[in-house]
Amino acid sequence: MKFSTIPFISVLMVTYNSSAFVAEAIGSVLAQKDANFELVICDDNSTDNTWEIINCYTDERIRATRNEKNIGEYQNRNKAINNARGEYVIFVDGDDIIYDYCLRTLTEFAIKYADCGMILARPWSERIIYPLQISPRQFYCFEFLDSGITAINFTKILFKKVALLAVNCFDNSKIKMGDDYIQYKIAALYPSLVIQDGFSWWRRRSGQASERLVKNPYLFFMDSLQYKLPALTKTDLLTSEEKNVAFNNVYGNYLRYAIRQILKLRLKNSIGLLKHYPVPGKYLISVFQKPIKNFFGNYSGENPLKDFGNV
Repeated sequence: MKFSTIPFISVLMVTYNSSAFVAEAIGSVLAQKDANFELVICDDNSTDNTWEIINCYTDERIRATRNEKNIGEYQNRNKAINNARGEYVIFVDGDDIIYDYCLRTLTEFAIKYADCGMILARPWSERIIYPLQISPRQFYCFEFLDSGITAINFTKILFKKVALLAVNCFDNSKIKMGDDYIQYKIAALYPSLVIQDGFSWWRRRSGQASERLVKNPYLFFMDSLQYKLPALTKTDLLTSEEKNVAFNNVYGNYLRYAIRQILKLRLKNSIGLLKHYPVPGKYLISVFQKPIKNFFGNYSGENPLKDFGNV
């Protein structure tokens, strides 16, 4: 593989008080084999010795900056994107690890599927043989009418930089699950490539924003509805009948949670949800309906999905 002087992939590392893990994260990036990349580090004014550790590295592939004040996760991610010179970007935060074949393999996929706005690494599925290119419509059908297709976090996604810029990057700081939100935005405009996971290791640790969402269904619903409902309302990728089913799925799931909270006398949670996201009258019956999530139900372990064709 021949490399130019301009990096093909920019690895974006946002750090904040990451001193316990940042050396391991940087080391995993610098250990990449046969890959043309740069490592762009944006430290968000850490109060520990993260910045001192970063400054110990003299590798010319590293370009590091430190914010004069803390600007928050997503503004810092936007800054990293704007500093990137590569055609593609991947986020490897200061506590994550990528395996030494990661960037080489992702580069090969990016070149072969150059029209895709992002590459999503997913766990094994008996229903899908990877790699699988999906259209914007197919992405939305998977998300709202089937079992879902998003990657679980940033370390599992290679973004085309122009795709991130086309959707204004991370434009809503109120959303905590920015990795899901940005996938919905890009997938509406570009084809996506879904591949087998196994390129990175995401560290789950105490204190992460994602941990609070995983452990608190109320916060999860409040966050996810911020982007799911607008995406579904605005999209023309689904037929009117499909959108009706999709709204039933979303509202039904949310109403069943709200009712469980009422039965547990957790009125604050249920009232908070219903106040922020009132359910249109036509969808109130969805609480009694089983979600329809089998749009691609004809695909199974015996008949896996290899190519969508004209679906």
